[in-house]
Amino acid sequence: MAMAVPDLSVVERSVPTRYEIVLVEDDAGDALLARELLGTHGAEFEVTWVRSLADAVEAIGPQTACVLLDLGLPDTTDLEGLETILGLASRPAVVVFTGFADRVSGERAVALGAQDYLAKGAVNDETLARVVRYAIARRRVEESSKRLREAELIRAENARLERGLLPHPIVVNPALSWATHYRAGDRRALLGGDFFDFIETA
Repeated sequence: MAMAVPDLSVVERSVPTRYEIVLVEDDAGDALLARELLGTHGAEFEVTWVRSLADAVEAIGPQTACVLLDLGLPDTTDLEGLETILGLASRPAVVVFTGFADRVSGERAVALGAQDYLAKGAVNDETLARVVRYAIARRRVEESSKRLREAELIRAENARLERGLLPHPIVVNPALSWATHYRAGDRRALLGGDFFDFIETA
């Protein structure tokens, strides 16, 4: 019997030169500003602009590296949009990019899981690009840490199961001794062994 865990040895060997960004902004002027700020960095950022939370949910996919999210959308209020995006399976990095320069809202957004909180009028192209890059990097570190924790839990459970497979024979004979060893058959498996026991006969 063998139980495998995800191969954590595969690591990204190069930093991607292009990030897919979803900009969620209902104001055309603010959307143009954000796209121009990111556009000064050439082909590093590929920006998809949507006007509502519903459109954002459709646009965000596995390749989305970061979401720039305005809080004042027509189909959401307060931090509902942030909660919705953080609940998506793809879980991209989220930077709240809004016109509300509210420290309390920013703290609440970060506490919920946003990587950063930016006021639209307080950033330039370098600041926005740096925040987006760092947000993506932090999100990837979080995901790697989560996978490592899950792997540790699997290892601990496998060790418990393996100990449970070891027999505890009731053999009263000083002339006999026994030893057991498990070796998983698969390269990535952490659990090996089978059910067996020692039986004393005549």
